[in-house]
Amino acid sequence: MWLPRERDEGGGHMLPAGRPDLGLAEYVAAGTNSFVRMDYHSDARWRNVPHMGDKRPSVNEVPAARHFRQPPFWRRDPTGHALRWRDDGGGTHRRAGDPQRERIRAMSRRKSLVNTVADDLLDRVIAGDFGPGDPLPSEAELGDQFDVSRVTVREALRTLSARGIVRVLSGVGSRIAPVEEWRSVPDALRYRAAHGDDATVSVQLISTRRLIECEAAALAAPLISDAALDECDECVDAMVAASTDGDVDAFVAADLRFHGVILEASGNLFLAVLLAPLTEVLAERRTQTSRVPEIQEHAIEEHRAIVTALRSRDGDEARAAMDHHLQQTLDDLREYVLR
Repeated sequence: MWLPRERDEGGGHMLPAGRPDLGLAEYVAAGTNSFVRMDYHSDARWRNVPHMGDKRPSVNEVPAARHFRQPPFWRRDPTGHALRWRDDGGGTHRRAGDPQRERIRAMSRRKSLVNTVADDLLDRVIAGDFGPGDPLPSEAELGDQFDVSRVTVREALRTLSARGIVRVLSGVGSRIAPVEEWRSVPDALRYRAAHGDDATVSVQLISTRRLIECEAAALAAPLISDAALDECDECVDAMVAASTDGDVDAFVAADLRFHGVILEASGNLFLAVLLAPLTEVLAERRTQTSRVPEIQEHAIEEHRAIVTALRSRDGDEARAAMDHHLQQTLDDLREYVLR
């Protein structure tokens, strides 16, 4: 049994139809329970390999196999047919003709493209190209600007709409929503910071932390376990070590973990949920402020005082210690960062 040749280019050169890329090697099924290999030989001619039943040919048995960087791959699908593979060069073999995998790849490419368009649009909003209340160009115009289809633009606008950044009105078009309606805290802070409100945002962020974290400390004091208190001590020790080593990232990580332990110990799920959207922003802001040695020193001292208050099991004392810490944070911010 011989695998049929598909197209004759003349001169005896036999090529697979629709496949001008001659560097590819195809593994195909030649019928149930059959393994057949068609290979591109170095003399630019296709060779047909006879039917060999269930036997897997070795390099020595199939002369054309010697011209591959890797031995041939053989695989059967559930029906008993050999699956089709291709060699893209360099010995990399990939399975071809799998509709499900192709769909997954296509969805992944589409998702990536949609996110790219959405991010670029947001960058333009933050840069001031479009302000709150301004209309966006039509889907067709945006498609031309980004060189994508209207479907991709529509999905990107839906992504921004889900984050509260864009209002999509059927038959009217899309407009930028007021920043107060944006559901993404990092996006809203980026916008405010880019438009000269960074100092105000920093102060408001600490005020928000006060509302949540002071009460969390008061709730945690009578509930916190000895193991959680030990973890708080370990966080403070890690902050000291990071400060000595000049490792700002490690310092910030230990600081964030310290406050996370207290939120968990409060026993109130909603406090942690309310603060969660600010986690990324807090990490960024603390990285900025923690570069100042004086701020690191003050933070270590304040965290130790909080642990002492928590060990007292007195809610009011723990609340006062957390409030003092956040006031010190605000004072340091004004003195060392915002001046």
